[in-house]
Amino acid sequence: MSFGVKRDQSDGGREPSRLIVKAVTTETLVTLAVVAGIFAVFIWKMGLAFTFKTAMGTAHDLILNTVLFLMGVIVLAGAFTSLMSEFGLVAVANRVLSPLMKPLFGLPGAASIGVVTTYLSDNPAIMPLGSDKGFLKYFKKWQVTTLVNLGTVFGMGLIVTTFMLAQSSQGQPLGRAVLLGNLGSVGAAVALVPQFLESGIIDAKGVCVFTAIGICQAGFLSVHVGMMDGLRERDLTSVAIATHFIGALCAGVIGHVLFLVFG
Repeated sequence: MSFGVKRDQSDGGREPSRLIVKAVTTETLVTLAVVAGIFAVFIWKMGLAFTFKTAMGTAHDLILNTVLFLMGVIVLAGAFTSLMSEFGLVAVANRVLSPLMKPLFGLPGAASIGVVTTYLSDNPAIMPLGSDKGFLKYFKKWQVTTLVNLGTVFGMGLIVTTFMLAQSSQGQPLGRAVLLGNLGSVGAAVALVPQFLESGIIDAKGVCVFTAIGICQAGFLSVHVGMMDGLRERDLTSVAIATHFIGALCAGVIGHVLFLVFG
């Protein structure tokens, strides 16, 4: 009997046919050439020792300052949502905010809990909601997969917004620009902003667009696979990535238009 199915459902109990492929194919050679080319560029510019030292240092920093941070975020977000579900606050949010969330995102009002948790922390804070039965009862099955993109839109919002406001000065007041950018989405490629402002590459309008695009692109190509795996929808990963990219472009355009109108 096949594991997990009855005999009459398993093609008469016969062994499934197996496809035998070559161990070395054209794809193998192309992949080897691409990987070797990438390493060759870095080694040529940095040297062999510094290339591997930088790679190991980056991996070490990623584990200590990013992975453990996200673990803490997920634990706290899970506790927060469980508490809200236990005392009926999710039901209140669903009823009050459905008129807003339904036309904007096609989601029930309970999805606003995910918006709050990711805005205050980071994208993966949406994941505990995907396993909370008290939360999922307000969603249809197809709506659950959209939680990944909802989380990437608002993740790290508070952190990035406060950083961007901190860059404001008398010569370059950015408060309105950041707020207008938040209407398009939220966030920015914050590491580059101070240097760009000092060198005059960008102005308040540029900050607005940065703020709109940045967090919608935060985690691009890095969070979707893990988050879609967590929701058991890995087949839709490419769709989530594509909508993530399109959403960031739309956020930048909206931020630009809003700044031209109200800035």
